[in-house]
Amino acid sequence: MVFRLIFLITILSYPAWAQWEAGASFNYKSEVPEKGFGIYASRNLPIQFADVGIKTRAGIDFFTNPGNGDSQSSEELHADLVATLFYLDVQPYFGLSFGAAHYSINDFDEYIFFLGSLAGLRIAATSWLYPFVEIFSNYYSSDFNSQQTMQNISSLQVAGRAGFVIKF
Repeated sequence: MVFRLIFLITILSYPAWAQWEAGASFNYKSEVPEKGFGIYASRNLPIQFADVGIKTRAGIDFFTNPGNGDSQSSEELHADLVATLFYLDVQPYFGLSFGAAHYSINDFDEYIFFLGSLAGLRIAATSWLYPFVEIFSNYYSSDFNSQQTMQNISSLQVAGRAGFVIKF
């Protein structure tokens, strides 16, 4: 009886796992700190069409700029709503993002909210592995105090990601 119950649960839950994916990326942005990496997880929403799929994505990006004796780092938590166009092995996508960032640059140490947009392209290498490139821009709700940061940092920042996605 227990074996049948486990078998039934396994058979019925397998399609639900196909809705999840996880990814990692190398990130580079236009303002300091410039280089970093990111990780994220996403889940398809029930709204799926033949040519367009919609998913939610949550992730964290870490940026750092070591050297010159300056302390420059940021962590960004973000939630995204992403629409993907399905064209065989090439899948362009675009979306909206919001989140919070913690910046620690010299004497500047603050949490800042941001809104953003993104666009990217992923290519199916296998049925479960998808390399991707993405460009995104974030608009931060607060200015960066140039006297504390000792840098001229814009509230509108453009960045790029290159990485891979694993579908479960």
